[in-house]
Amino acid sequence: MSQSLSTEINGFYGPGSWAAWVITMIVSWIPILQNDYESNLHYMLYALYTNWATIDAIRWTVQASRAQTELVEVEKALVERLVTSLAVVELGVAQAVFQISLCLLREDKESDSDEVKRKRRRRVWLITLGLLLPISLWGYSTTIPSLHQDRSRVVVVLQIIVLLLSYFGFPVAFGKGSEWTWFLQPMFFLLWPTMFNPAEVGTKALINSLFSPIHLGPRERCHTVSCAPQTIGELDQAFSLFVALFMYLYEFGFSHLWILKGFILGFPNRIIIWSNRVRSLGMRVQAWVQAEPVPDEEVAGDDGTFTSPEAASSSTSRHAGFQLAGRPKARATL
Repeated sequence: MSQSLSTEINGFYGPGSWAAWVITMIVSWIPILQNDYESNLHYMLYALYTNWATIDAIRWTVQASRAQTELVEVEKALVERLVTSLAVVELGVAQAVFQISLCLLREDKESDSDEVKRKRRRRVWLITLGLLLPISLWGYSTTIPSLHQDRSRVVVVLQIIVLLLSYFGFPVAFGKGSEWTWFLQPMFFLLWPTMFNPAEVGTKALINSLFSPIHLGPRERCHTVSCAPQTIGELDQAFSLFVALFMYLYEFGFSHLWILKGFILGFPNRIIIWSNRVRSLGMRVQAWVQAEPVPDEEVAGDDGTFTSPEAASSSTSRHAGFQLAGRPKARATL
């Protein structure tokens, strides 16, 4: 990616904004893992960021589709910006799909109350609504021929979505009945945008995406981390990161920080315990080494030959035995 093209990428994809978005995605897992569905703030933040990137990608798609074929540099610049926005969309959709899957896996827990199940289903509906526009983007972005190669990596997430919809949707409809209607409605609602994707991006796209990290270039790296030219030292980027950290403290307080503080304060004690264990193990090894028999030294015999101590002791014992055998036994006296 040339410098002239990368400088035109919006600061919305800068390192500070991107890091803030990643923080909101990671923190949004905390209520789900704790089976607490009261808090939806961080999910709404990363969903808004993902949908804004989707709208931006649609805008660049329209401009790239209208570009003249002879203006290669113009179309290339538009595609570079589109790839940057697709990086955000891809990670956001994958995050939402995994959260929906975890909510489904926890649905069969009998220990959960009806209130918890109701809030969990509401969370699935919220995630579903946040996925409508990003999923529709894949069908809309097929209007650019030069984007087909870049879409080969994005389509992997789409294939995962279709597999999940097929696996959970249709079997559940026939096996579970109306009990799972709350899930079937949003899943079938998401199924129709996937029909716009052409069949040409199928197995070939999946194979290309599996081997793409082997030959990553500047353009391909934008699929993982945004390639915006801004730095974290800029005011808007630092402010975005500060807002994400502030929202984390506002929603969860200092409870997790106290846990981290306890771990940090207890770390020296852990080091002392492990050092004592290592020292004890070293002392055991040293005692085991010292307990081994020392290599035997040769002993000179009466005839001037050298024998080992074991041989000398055995010969001495045999000689003493012969002497004892030759002596008459002493009578016992009372």
